[in-house]
Amino acid sequence: MEIKATLNKPYTQKEKERFIAIYNGRIGFAIEFRDDCIVALGLTQEEAEAKERERIQGLSVTKSDFFDATIKAFNLDSNDLLPIVANVVAQIEVPDVQKKIALNNYQNAKDFYRRHEIFNVLAGMPLVINGELTITITAEQFDRYFDRASKHDPDAYQELLPQSNTEEELLTTIVEEEKQAPQGGEE
Repeated sequence: MEIKATLNKPYTQKEKERFIAIYNGRIGFAIEFRDDCIVALGLTQEEAEAKERERIQGLSVTKSDFFDATIKAFNLDSNDLLPIVANVVAQIEVPDVQKKIALNNYQNAKDFYRRHEIFNVLAGMPLVINGELTITITAEQFDRYFDRASKHDPDAYQELLPQSNTEEELLTTIVEEEKQAPQGGEE
């Protein structure tokens, strides 16, 4: 915790009440009374980030909602994804019992939790869907998906879709397409 605001003595009762109302009531900081002042204490940046990571890791979605999202995003259901996930799990270097537990959790879990190891394994790994389609879902995409889906956002599946290109990549693509396009008057 760190000091976010201070009200030094002397202060009026009204100033004290206003300080507490703003910093404790509205913002949620802890209030500490000291001999010479009142301070509002809040989380440091590192503490706030750790708290947010912990919150995200605790999020869950129903298995049904997760596969509804994969159907919307990639037209793939649990049966389509099972061999892909099994292939990924087979490639990781962990004892066989852990691989079996991971696949059991994938197949039989009632809910999927963000903290579940399968999402950490799949994050950032290219998943070959077929000869024409390979998808990669980053850890950040899983975080955003679980955050939105846990709030029952029907469009949460969009977080699983491929990341949009940067402006530079888009410009490069446009320039390359223009170079390949037939020029006017040439036949």
